[in-house]
Amino acid sequence: MKTKQVKKGTELSVGGTFSDLAKKGQEGIPGMLDIVKQKIKELTKGAKEEESTKGKRLPGFTEISSIDKVTTLVQAHSSVTGKANAYATSAKELGVNTKKFPFKIEGCSANQWLGDISRAIVLLTNKVELQKLQETQKILEERLSEDSKLQNALEKIASQWADDSAME
Repeated sequence: MKTKQVKKGTELSVGGTFSDLAKKGQEGIPGMLDIVKQKIKELTKGAKEEESTKGKRLPGFTEISSIDKVTTLVQAHSSVTGKANAYATSAKELGVNTKKFPFKIEGCSANQWLGDISRAIVLLTNKVELQKLQETQKILEERLSEDSKLQNALEKIASQWADDSAME
């Protein structure tokens, strides 16, 4: 007996699958959109929104966001950690306060470089799946009913007013 294979990540926590929602037509779109958004969030977990080193070149490499090979990103990571560790060792031996004279490359700290390298690796390793999901999200959002669009807009407005951090 042959069993139907369900792709990982297409199951809903409340029961059912992406294909079950597709069978519902217009009524299934909000649920499908939720699945797509959740999957995008999972794939980009650990990838911060904005680059700290944007426009800067790591010596021996190009701008981090333009590197298209994971091995090159690993080499960049190795370069930054090696230089940062060597700087810390030398500063300690020389009695230099690293709080007062911190390690920087092109004006950015090791943590900024390493964060952007990690971000680039996450995005690069999930590039194809993220592109498919983003295309799917766009299609689904275009086909949302007017009631669903209104509900999403109202929820966004409510969350903006609930967030009073800008008022401090």
